[in-house]
Amino acid sequence: VIALYAREAAPRVIIMNWRTGVEIVVRINTSSWEPERDTYDLCGQNMEPPAHDVSPNDFSFVSPRAFLITYAHTDAIRLFSFASPPDTKTLPVTATLRIPPTAPGARILVFNALTGPWLASSPPGSAHFPSNGRRIHPFHTQIEGPEGEWRNFVIITQSSTLQAILSVALERIAVGEPPETRIWAWQEWIPSESRLLALPQRMQWQRYVHGARMLA
Repeated sequence: VIALYAREAAPRVIIMNWRTGVEIVVRINTSSWEPERDTYDLCGQNMEPPAHDVSPNDFSFVSPRAFLITYAHTDAIRLFSFASPPDTKTLPVTATLRIPPTAPGARILVFNALTGPWLASSPPGSAHFPSNGRRIHPFHTQIEGPEGEWRNFVIITQSSTLQAILSVALERIAVGEPPETRIWAWQEWIPSESRLLALPQRMQWQRYVHGARMLA
């Protein structure tokens, strides 16, 4: 599958199977549907339920059947899983990952996702290639302090961690547990499964990441 993430007044994600040319319609529980495009508005204020206080920041695949949307907010990462062809015309949030709150007077400006490509098999003639299970997902956040100063940080976690969270969340959905059980506090996934680094400058492009390696 391939995806188009459009950053516009109403950010949207369109996912399609590039081999068959069939569009996989991804709809994120919202009230602003455009029938002529068969897509859904991903704007945070229009999501119902669950609502979000801010609009989306970024998009990234977690696996060929799962992706994430980031927000400049303590409820920073929403994970979604989908089927191809889709089982439903709406796609609820599978799991939510939180990050630590800011200091009083500070605010999160951006929360971007960076990762390398998912490889279905080794490229022809390659002696080595990155393991999908060991791919990393760096999340860059820029925070404005009380005095207007900017600070840049990166949270680095493995793809296997996100996939494990997705598996647990899907099991909880299957047995009918409420959405509150699919929210991971930052203490549950950052200290044990991630690394937090301070950066001298902002990260912007996916070229920073390849497999389990990254440039700081």
